[in-house]
Amino acid sequence: MLIHVLVTLALAVLAVPGGAPVVRAVFWAATPAADRPGSLWTAMRSRQTDDGILRGGRWIGYLERLGITASLLAGQPGGVAVIAGVKTLARYAELHSLPAPGTDAGQARRQSQAAIEQFIIGTMASMVWAGLLALLSVRSWGLW
Repeated sequence: MLIHVLVTLALAVLAVPGGAPVVRAVFWAATPAADRPGSLWTAMRSRQTDDGILRGGRWIGYLERLGITASLLAGQPGGVAVIAGVKTLARYAELHSLPAPGTDAGQARRQSQAAIEQFIIGTMASMVWAGLLALLSVRSWGLW
C-alpha cells in the first residue's frame, strides 16, 4: 500500500511541474523549423518568464495539470471536461479581443490566430501529459 501512495505521489508531482518542459517542447516542435529558437533541449530547459501572448499560462497550466491528475486519480474523468470548459470560457473573450488598438486588420488576425493556436497546443499538451501520468499511476497499482 505504501508503494502505491509513493508512486502515485511521485507521478502526480511529476505531472504538475514536469509538464512545463513538455509543453515548451511541443511549442518548439509546432514552430516552423526556420523560426525555431535554438535546440529542443534549450527550449525545454528555458526558464523564460514571459508567457507570450497569453499571460499567466504557466500557472494556469500547473493548476490544470494538478486538477486533471487529481480528477483522474479520484476516478472522476468528468473533472477533465469541467477543467477544460472553465479554462476555455475564461480565455474566450481574451482570445477574441487580442488585437491592440491601431493594429492593421491583417496583423490583428495573425495575432489572434497565434494566440488561439498557442492556447490549443498548450492545453492539449498539458492535458495529455497529466492524463498519461495519471494513467501510468493507476496502471502501476496492478504491479505490486
